[in-house]
Amino acid sequence: MQTPAKQTLSRRAMIKAATAGAVAAALPARSWAASDGATADDTRRAIKTLYDSFTPEQRREVCFDWDFRVNIQYKRKPLWQADPNGILLRTHLANAWLITPHRLGSEFYTDEQRELVLNVMGTTFRPAWVRALQRQARDDSGLPWGGDQALAIFGDPASGTCQCAITGFHLTSRATVQDESLAAFGGGISHGHQPTGFYEQFGHPGNIFWPQGETANQVYQFLDKRQQREALVDENLPLFQYVGEIDRTTVADDTPWDEPRRESDIRFRRPGEKSPGLSLAKLGREQVFTLEGLVEALIAPYQPRYANQVRDCLREQGGLPACSLAFYRERDLGRDGVWDNWRLEGPALTWFFRGAPHVHIWIHVARDRRAPISTYFG
Repeated sequence: MQTPAKQTLSRRAMIKAATAGAVAAALPARSWAASDGATADDTRRAIKTLYDSFTPEQRREVCFDWDFRVNIQYKRKPLWQADPNGILLRTHLANAWLITPHRLGSEFYTDEQRELVLNVMGTTFRPAWVRALQRQARDDSGLPWGGDQALAIFGDPASGTCQCAITGFHLTSRATVQDESLAAFGGGISHGHQPTGFYEQFGHPGNIFWPQGETANQVYQFLDKRQQREALVDENLPLFQYVGEIDRTTVADDTPWDEPRRESDIRFRRPGEKSPGLSLAKLGREQVFTLEGLVEALIAPYQPRYANQVRDCLREQGGLPACSLAFYRERDLGRDGVWDNWRLEGPALTWFFRGAPHVHIWIHVARDRRAPISTYFG
């Protein structure tokens, strides 16, 4: 007979297997070859091969110094106009934006270069997720992969300092050479998916990220009644704000802290400021095992070196007991108590899953709360 701890571990394994299986079952046939276990050297080679394929004109348009700064604003053009007092372009993210104006599917790039971009992505994401993101791009924009995505390369791929950022509708991702940067992934990242439209159908059918939401809700069910009451937040869901129109103000280090917070504000809370929801320090050991299963589900899309960065950052800031988990009663699709919106926070961790009206995921994980970031709602 299994002990309770082993039973919890078995549940965790089942959660991970169910998440992986749900994603794999939803994917199209394999269209691109990649493998797990990409190293920093693999990333460097992939970015350098892409970089070396660029013409001088292409480099002028999409390659930047490592510390390139810009006074970025929503839809501001040109983004590449340097401003020494601006934000670090390589640490900016949004749920929908083009970091440079040339779409990957345009004539600015060759077919060979488009394949090289997928090779770069394959050093960040596991093979199934490279394909999943290609599908997400088509679902959300009606365009094939590359129709609404762009890239920028920061630093010199021949050196030990380099990052390739790939952005677009519902995407900010990074392939970075450094393993010891302040932030996991080399900076904040974001995802999204709306396969059944802006107002997704109840239950998020076909959404490649909803298995993560199901896993989070299984965690909620493993809490006792008192813990569930503490975890459930009645109001102040971080959401895009309307001031006549959507508030797309850039959130940077010096931006005033608002309550309720903007959806895109995933800065780490100030010292002494309480995060909403349930303090995970109150969980029993078996429940912590279950929470570890959620973390594993969240990092499942990424190559092991990035998953390990998240684990390392989490451990250095005190592990899950130093975090909080909030489920939001607001905007519960179907009003069924299956929580579409939830947020995991730690001293230097924000993982925000907004499932209404469709899925957005905002991710910022670091070794230190001083890790630079800026965001806006795209």
